[in-house]
Amino acid sequence: MSVDWTTLFHAAYVAFAFGVLFFGALAYRQILDNLELRRMRMGEDRDAFLSAPSVVVLIVLTILTIVLVGLSFNTPTPSIYQYALPLIIAVQTLQMALRIWFQRIAVKTRGIVVRSALFSSVKAVPYEEVIDIEMQREFVWTTVSIVRSPGDRVVFRIFTPSVPALRRVLEAWCDCQIRIREHR
Repeated sequence: MSVDWTTLFHAAYVAFAFGVLFFGALAYRQILDNLELRRMRMGEDRDAFLSAPSVVVLIVLTILTIVLVGLSFNTPTPSIYQYALPLIIAVQTLQMALRIWFQRIAVKTRGIVVRSALFSSVKAVPYEEVIDIEMQREFVWTTVSIVRSPGDRVVFRIFTPSVPALRRVLEAWCDCQIRIREHR
């Protein structure tokens, strides 16, 4: 197996160009989300939880990147595309990891803020508006459903080991009952 260093260098340049675009978009979206969060006035951070489905997607992307790197470097004469694709996916995976870290479910002093890592949505739930909380344990994560009013439900998923910390905060700040259901 021999590596065509010129092709690899060109592929790295293409991945760098994509990286500049990806990280520029990440910074722009993060600034917009932070401005929206400041406008909501939910208070200071108390705790944060990672979105479990986003972490699972990140793990799958990492495995895909490793497989593609292995395939491209074991091809006798790879093209620039065979080198660039795993590099671009690696840059996208790193950008996604940062996005997931920035968009954690935030427990604030005045409520909970749920931000999506994949979509442009920021939902704030003040503690005094919560009328019902249900936690459904699934195989990998726990689905948390918070009802503010009939028909207005905010749903997010966190890893099961994080549930006791979230439950302590919700019990301290919310006056409603917290129902926990086991795996279906």
